[in-house]
Amino acid sequence: MMSTPPPIGTASASALAQSLTRLALVSFNIAACQVSQASPRQWDSLDSTKAIRTEILHSQPDIVALQECPGDGADWAKAVFGDDGYQIMGATPSHAGYVTLLIKNGIDAQRVTTTAAGRDLPAVMAMLTHNERQVLVASVHLEPFQQGSVVRKYQMEQLIQMASGKPLIVAGDTNMRATEDVTMEKELTSVDFWKRAGSDRATKFTWDTVDHGTQWNRYYGDSTRSYTARYDRVYFSNPRSAKSNKNDLIIIKDFVVPSFALIANQPVSNKYHFLSDHFGIATTFELQWTKTEA
Repeated sequence: MMSTPPPIGTASASALAQSLTRLALVSFNIAACQVSQASPRQWDSLDSTKAIRTEILHSQPDIVALQECPGDGADWAKAVFGDDGYQIMGATPSHAGYVTLLIKNGIDAQRVTTTAAGRDLPAVMAMLTHNERQVLVASVHLEPFQQGSVVRKYQMEQLIQMASGKPLIVAGDTNMRATEDVTMEKELTSVDFWKRAGSDRATKFTWDTVDHGTQWNRYYGDSTRSYTARYDRVYFSNPRSAKSNKNDLIIIKDFVVPSFALIANQPVSNKYHFLSDHFGIATTFELQWTKTEA
């Protein structure tokens, strides 16, 4: 087991986060903390792990959705983030490494199973609760490759169904292409955080291996393919049917995304050296709750 880096901060979630009013979220495919082929010779996986941890905690997230975690996912997350005030909600294998989900201490969180047709989806999901308010959060690593769109739709449909009518936030490496926007937004009536935040082109691509002159993510060295994509996304599904104990409806009438940024999108030791083949997402969102009669 690797040695645990010193804690950056162990405080519990803010009152706004605990009440599920305003929360910060980070999602990041960390590529198993493997060393970029463009890194210096002395750089190793422990250096990558420490740098990734610092990058994530800099945003002070209440929710951390990680993909391609090394080891068995959960023990690794506990070793790296266990002293930083997070509940490790568990880990699930995907086609590459493990998916994990971390929730800040102070937030009432319980893991929800994600089994469909006898198989675990590549997701870790948790129910967050404050009094009569409930919202689910899932970290995902969906089916890869362009031809996987049908499976990705199925995986998202199953997660929404498992939410049982409650609002759901899905964050992670969705592997989605632009052609799947209609599927998510029209067919599955989910809201894209990046678009709700204003569709800033500067924060659009979470995969960018194009030569920009001053920086060029050559994570795979000479074999790195040069292109941009928006694989990593955050979606919000809000069926507006979360019942309270008093048979009223506690619903989210609206939500706001005040900030949406990329993390780990800057070179580390030289202009080719990045922490992952993906960039991460750091976003804050506000849930506007109201009560209506059933």
